[in-house]
Amino acid sequence: MKDGFDVVIGNPPYIQLQKDRGELADLYASCDYKTFARTGDIYCLFYERGYQLLNPNGRLCFITSNTWMRAEHGANTRKFFAENTNPELLIDFAGVKVFESATVDTNILMFAKDKNRQQTQACIVKKEGIKDLSVFIRQNAYVCNFGTDSWVVLSPIEQRIKAKMEAIGKPLKDWDVKIYRGVLTGYNEAFIITGEKRKELIKQDPKCEEIIRPLLRGRDIKRYGYEFADLYLITTFPSLKIDIEQYPYIKQHLMNFGYDRLKQTGEPGARKKTNNQWFETQDSISYWEDFFKPKIVWGEISDKANFVLDKIHNYFVNNKCYLLTGNNLTFLTCYLNSYLSEYLFSKIATTTGVGTLQWSKFTIEQLLVPPVSAEQEKLFTSLHFRLQKKEVDVNLINQHIYELCSFSAEEITFIEEYARSI
Repeated sequence: MKDGFDVVIGNPPYIQLQKDRGELADLYASCDYKTFARTGDIYCLFYERGYQLLNPNGRLCFITSNTWMRAEHGANTRKFFAENTNPELLIDFAGVKVFESATVDTNILMFAKDKNRQQTQACIVKKEGIKDLSVFIRQNAYVCNFGTDSWVVLSPIEQRIKAKMEAIGKPLKDWDVKIYRGVLTGYNEAFIITGEKRKELIKQDPKCEEIIRPLLRGRDIKRYGYEFADLYLITTFPSLKIDIEQYPYIKQHLMNFGYDRLKQTGEPGARKKTNNQWFETQDSISYWEDFFKPKIVWGEISDKANFVLDKIHNYFVNNKCYLLTGNNLTFLTCYLNSYLSEYLFSKIATTTGVGTLQWSKFTIEQLLVPPVSAEQEKLFTSLHFRLQKKEVDVNLINQHIYELCSFSAEEITFIEEYARSI
């Protein structure tokens, strides 16, 4: 009788290990799985267990969520595949709903228990109703080399674009910038107020204005602009060490929602357990001063690039948004809003399962950005200013972005066709 199997085929369950307060994560943390990540999914462990069961040169084929391909929690799984297996076939069903009961995007991976030959046949399936998948694969698959970074299926022209960006660019995380998430209150109904309520509180006590700030949500932020919804945030951040007794009218406003609901004890009906006081936001927000600096802000969920530069209004953003501070902000605003950025991000981002991308901190930090000289920074500053005055349009900015990267006409056409398709 053989000690293992020549073939393992299956559809492992999609269960987050941190579900139910990390019960599964605690269970498997000490089992020495190389693919283990507390924020990951149990199907990653199924891949590794299947590998263990295989005979040498045996093959495993699973259909699972495709989050391991790009998400931060999939790093251990990608590393395991690259260093321990020979991935032979990868089919990424990007945006195609394979299972009626699941909203996650899926993929099919087949690997052999063998040395990685770096000759993976890979393709993306973007439309439903394909009658003969094997024929589609033969006609549309490309040979791709996958390592420990995000696994991205690229055509020959896309591989050329990627090579050019890798040659000249560096990840955004290596620029002189800092990226933070917006404010998590734990109970928005109490801490986010209307402009009318703000006026009422300030009329009762002008001191209230000290801790009430204008707020943008993801839906308010557009490409190069925003639509302020007249909403404001009560900024009782723990890091500010506010004495709520100094703001009696704000205290009463919060108390109207009930102490039992606002307390941070983790009890049923209360907010998540923290060491914060009942009137404070859930996040400490030690970086609150960065909201008063020039910054780029954007929403996490979007099908398009929507970044806006805030230099004067000192907007705060909610936890579904991010802010970026540092140098070269005007150029970075232009670049992040460009068609090139939109295209490149689509190749590294995770999706929501319903067609939109997650512009998360981890992913956007990986985005390759070409360098700019002081003169080029001035050019983009001028273009951004003229764009606000409607003297130029985004196409002119895009053209200057392409020039930075020395793209060919064919490559530019490819990028712009992608931009028009979304």
